[in-house]
Amino acid sequence: WGLNSFGQLGTGSPDILGLAPTQVIGLTGVTALGAGASFSMALKSDGSVWTWGANSSGQLGNGSSTQKSNVPVQVQGLTGVIQIACGATHGVALTAAGKVSTWGNGTYGQLGSGSSASANVPAEVTGIAGAKTVAAGLHHSLSSDAIATVPDPSGGSGGGGNDGAEGIRSLIAAVSKLSFQEGVKNSLLAKLRNAEAGLVAGRSGEACGALGAFMNE
Repeated sequence: WGLNSFGQLGTGSPDILGLAPTQVIGLTGVTALGAGASFSMALKSDGSVWTWGANSSGQLGNGSSTQKSNVPVQVQGLTGVIQIACGATHGVALTAAGKVSTWGNGTYGQLGSGSSASANVPAEVTGIAGAKTVAAGLHHSLSSDAIATVPDPSGGSGGGGNDGAEGIRSLIAAVSKLSFQEGVKNSLLAKLRNAEAGLVAGRSGEACGALGAFMNE
């Protein structure tokens, strides 16, 4: 429901607005969803990825030059996907083998291809192996080979307050090595350091908030 000017609701309707929830056409077995600026993405239990909405930068990933689709289309060449992420106009997918693929707008280098070219089909990001998680911001992408675990506020994780801190530190190290706009990089690192400090001090709520801010930047 909501704005549908590019078909991003996936209902097949030409209406500009959807004022009530309506089922997306033709999708079953969905395990995860993502929403970009004007396009949407779904991961199915069979490891396939589907998109709909705007396609101005190839963000539908189906090789088409059409400007939009108001029904889901399958992203080309992706199998065994276990996690997805949406930037404003680009997509990121992680496979069970730990490989990362990207497609869509590459203007800011967010595809990780070494260039600023856009792509209307996925391409594997070189130099990444054994990734465990991926994330996408407005115009950037991230992957990590470790998953941080935030402790239970009740102390059920053992009460030490440090569970997950090593995972956060690995993210800090990974982000530090990335090459993109310095202001964005410093902002991301600050949020990760706040999350680490919260974990070490046993303030899990603070850590969760900082991690949420990091993932949503």
